[in-house]
Amino acid sequence: MLTVSSGLFFCGSVICRHGRLKNHGSSEIVSSMIPHQSPIQEKEYQPELLRAIASLAARYQVELYVVGGTVRDRLTGVAARDLDLAVSGRALEFARQLAGETGGTFVLLDAKEETARVVLHGYVVDIAGFRQGAVDIRDDLMKRDFTMNSLAVPFGIDLPVVLHSTAVIDPAGGLADIGKKTIRALSAEAFFNDPLRLLRAFRFFAETGFRIEAQTLRWIEKYRDLLAGVAPERVAYELDCLMASGRSFAAVALLKETNILRVILPELLQGEGVDQPSSHHLDVFAHNLEALKWMEKIVEQPGDFYPSHKTELENYLAENGKKTLLQWAALFHDLGKPVAVGVADGRITFYNHDRLGA
Repeated sequence: MLTVSSGLFFCGSVICRHGRLKNHGSSEIVSSMIPHQSPIQEKEYQPELLRAIASLAARYQVELYVVGGTVRDRLTGVAARDLDLAVSGRALEFARQLAGETGGTFVLLDAKEETARVVLHGYVVDIAGFRQGAVDIRDDLMKRDFTMNSLAVPFGIDLPVVLHSTAVIDPAGGLADIGKKTIRALSAEAFFNDPLRLLRAFRFFAETGFRIEAQTLRWIEKYRDLLAGVAPERVAYELDCLMASGRSFAAVALLKETNILRVILPELLQGEGVDQPSSHHLDVFAHNLEALKWMEKIVEQPGDFYPSHKTELENYLAENGKKTLLQWAALFHDLGKPVAVGVADGRITFYNHDRLGA
């Protein structure tokens, strides 16, 4: 049996996220400068949840901000239900208390970095202390991964303005990069602090349609081997999100171009240069990638390819994770061919490649 050396498995059913009123010295830019912006709306979250958060902030006397992916998504018109919060102190205690008062579930994510999650009636609230000893929100934002995620707005204590503020704290130029549809790492150090960010850049590339700027791509390729030390389940989550994005073919092609595939899916690249019988015009690797390209098209518009079975296919594909699983199957369907290749009577063969690649 052929095994994937990275130890990854792909369930295909992961649900992907689309990541005080003081002057902190950071630039405050009006978010209306961003084209197609969709302001953060209070009505998207349960009023009871927002009141509980506001009440806790007042009781704990902490600075509280809406940060990262929540701000980015609203500015780009994505209506995610997750709420990312940064709190100036006692973050884990804050999260436990919020879960207790709202009947939600507390999930500890990282005790060292004081990061936790509260899940309540389909809502996800991620709560974190300021990162790596940051002394204020500007310092915290500068320790994040990409400029488009280094954004914050004050949560505010009085509920009418909890999530209506148009003043965005933007110390790294994230608003400008969102306007230019650019994914830019804050520094090379960001990848050392968490090597998973090397892969997360491609997930954002797939989900947003933004381009990864040149210096960031150079850093990614230079430090790609750091990914080998990341927990397989974290890598699998990012890859499942990438595969569910609708732009998986483009993202996998870029992963190959930057040599990331050699670290996370080396078996896939073993198909490079492995010729197939004359009925095929591509080598095994390119054939697998082309299969992903067409599967991505089929699962998005099955009626265009199989009009007589349009309804049945749409119903099947509506089930959670089915599209993603089919795309993984397409990409991996000939994974066993490089180790099964042989020649019989002058013809290239791949006997039992399906079993070897299973």
